[in-house]
Amino acid sequence: MIKPVKKRIVAVLIGIALSGCTATTGPLTQTFGTSHELLKSNQTLNPEASANLNAPEGFNGGAAKLAIDRYHESFERAPTQPNFVLRVSDFNQ
Repeated sequence: MIKPVKKRIVAVLIGIALSGCTATTGPLTQTFGTSHELLKSNQTLNPEASANLNAPEGFNGGAAKLAIDRYHESFERAPTQPNFVLRVSDFNQ
């Protein structure tokens, strides 16, 4: 009586283990990421902008250098930790 039950359990476990070896490529995974790529391409104003190597108009060199310097200086300082106090007694009122 116990042997047939053990055989069935072993057969089910083998079936479950072998089902993990099946290919999972379906219609969903074939088009995965297509929506994101379409949205990204639709939001690109000028796809040929990287070919234009001229300096942008309206942004002088001094302002650009100052912006870059501030950006680099921001990594030299350690980030400040926010200070806050959470009082448990305030919630029990």
